[in-house]
Amino acid sequence: MSGTAEESKEYWNTHTLGLQYQIDHSIDKGTPEFFEHIDPVASRFHWIYQMMDEEAPALKGKKLLEIGCGMGRDSAEWASRGVLVTASDLTPNAIEYAKKYFAYRGLTAEFKVTTALHLDFPDASFDAVYARGVIHCTAADIRPAIAEIFRVLKPGGRALIFHFYNRWSWFNFLHKYGRENIEFVDADPPFNNIYSVKQVKAFFNQFENVTAEVQHYYPFKTRRAGVKAWLFNHIFVPVYSALPERLVKPFGWKINIRANKPA
Repeated sequence: MSGTAEESKEYWNTHTLGLQYQIDHSIDKGTPEFFEHIDPVASRFHWIYQMMDEEAPALKGKKLLEIGCGMGRDSAEWASRGVLVTASDLTPNAIEYAKKYFAYRGLTAEFKVTTALHLDFPDASFDAVYARGVIHCTAADIRPAIAEIFRVLKPGGRALIFHFYNRWSWFNFLHKYGRENIEFVDADPPFNNIYSVKQVKAFFNQFENVTAEVQHYYPFKTRRAGVKAWLFNHIFVPVYSALPERLVKPFGWKINIRANKPA
């Protein structure tokens, strides 16, 4: 998959992360009713909040940058745990949603429109940098984004970069051979890179204490329609979900990185 930086910005300005969780399209986007509607669906990734509970005590009162905040749900979760959050995104549309979501939650943060490839912050600005499901979508070559994460982190700072897509996963198999979009029903982003664990870990060779974990979860039923969706919901999901996790864990869809910038 290929494209330009401008095409990527245009895509994400109309496909803000979080919109894919909307089921009832009669609800106006960005309203309190909308956030109440999507929160239960968007919060299914329980391991994210478990990770925050593990990491937040050491970051309380310290500065964290989220790259690609989308509607701001994860940034708000960090803020609710006492972390000083700067929520950034490539698109103004996402930042407007994020501001509304923070108001809905009664929380505060700094907000910034900036690209992961050229973060508009001085060197060594943050104690932690967090991103979920974002960095692999930034460009055909994501190494400049990783270099920017390294640059804006303070010495000893924490990098929590989650949800790279795993090449050797059940999801990628279905995407490749089922010919279905990954992100949104209507279109995938111009860049949507898929890697092996070894490749992802190699991107962080400047860092230390690097851990790369394959995040396995059993598939959720899709809300998409059609024959392929029916086969997925009624055959693949129950059959795959019956398999022991010890057998299927290596084939999880997400790869999560935790690392530190050398002190």
